[in-house]
Amino acid sequence: MRQLAGVACVICGKPIPSRVAGRFCDVCGSPVHNGCMTSGTTAPPSQDIIRLPLREQEAATGVAEGDCPTCGARAKDIRRELELHRQDHQERIVESRYRGGLAISALALVLLFFGCLSRVIVTLLKGANQ
Repeated sequence: MRQLAGVACVICGKPIPSRVAGRFCDVCGSPVHNGCMTSGTTAPPSQDIIRLPLREQEAATGVAEGDCPTCGARAKDIRRELELHRQDHQERIVESRYRGGLAISALALVLLFFGCLSRVIVTLLKGANQ
């Protein structure tokens, strides 16, 4: 999930100092100070919306018609925030695949090590029996 602290509020433009002072609009995903928010809850946009192509994201959040009815963010700001949320989602996917690849590589190295070790032990035992 995107970091909220330090991000500029889409309504007033001032930085949001902490998670306590602001939130992501649950309709459009824009960062907004609690005091600037007209209504709404504190969730980022649904993962289902983030996975949609940008045009469909706009339609699902009502951006295609104009400003966010929940927080009052302008359509251009919402488009930018949707793109940032989508990029964050993609980065998390890439990171999880990278970590999975590292885990598989580490497992392969461990198996290779023990395979070689067992081969050496078998060879030594055969040499000792002769």
